Amino acid sequence: APVKTWEVLLGKTIPFIVIGMLNAASVFIFAILVFKVPMKGFHWQLAIATFSFVVTTVSIGTLISTFAKNQQQAMMGGFIFLLLSNLLAGIMFPIDNMPLLMKAAAYMNPMTYFVRLVRNIMLKGGSPDLIWSYIAILVLMAVLASIVSYKRFHHTLD
Repeated sequence: APVKTWEVLLGKTIPFIVIGMLNAASVFIFAILVFKVPMKGFHWQLAIATFSFVVTTVSIGTLISTFAKNQQQAMMGGFIFLLLSNLLAGIMFPIDNMPLLMKAAAYMNPMTYFVRLVRNIMLKGGSPDLIWSYIAILVLMAVLASIVSYKRFHHTLD
């Protein structure tokens, strides 16, 4: 079928963005209702922050798949990215205590910004300067990953 590269990429990413948003919404609802996590900020701020994070991670996943030769390599690349992302996000270990090289990697990690966004919005009420600057960083990461994915994507059938 004569489809363009951007159509294929959108067709492969939109379902995962929808699934990611549904998963995030269910996690936030569960956290608020069951674990009584306070929600001091606005829900729309959390939704925009979550959407920007989900789009960024799906874009990075698409980028990883352009480097992989098969599905197994893509899944392994995604697993490695997810593992390192969790370790470098400041959830388990404070970023300030990391060696300089790890700090640099932590600030290239989209989850670092999302964790800070969620903490700020839910627990502190949402500082507009922090929210918009971190969302801008996530959007920039998504755009860069999408551009590189688009340029690397090979539109062939094997």
